[in-house]
Amino acid sequence: MKAKKLLSAVVCLSMMMGLVACGNSQNDHSGDKDVTLNSNGKDYVGQSVVVQVWGGTYEETFKKYAAPIFEELTGATIEYVILYPLPTARPILMNHP
Repeated sequence: MKAKKLLSAVVCLSMMMGLVACGNSQNDHSGDKDVTLNSNGKDYVGQSVVVQVWGGTYEETFKKYAAPIFEELTGATIEYVILYPLPTARPILMNHP
């Protein structure tokens, strides 16, 4: 069970690092609006990222291991959209007004 959680954390972290690495390119932004980079490396302070994640263990692992590192590196906050497998979601959907 610990191996699954560790593997999930590593996969989540590698996906988040891929997003961070792709988002901070050194392209010429002369045509863009005012683009400035903070000297502390937290270029996205005050902004939020919407992340879609499966509920349950995936959600817990992401929130425990990947999200704090991402938020620390970027300064952005994470908003979650939680998905549930159909057998779990069916009772939730049936009771929704």
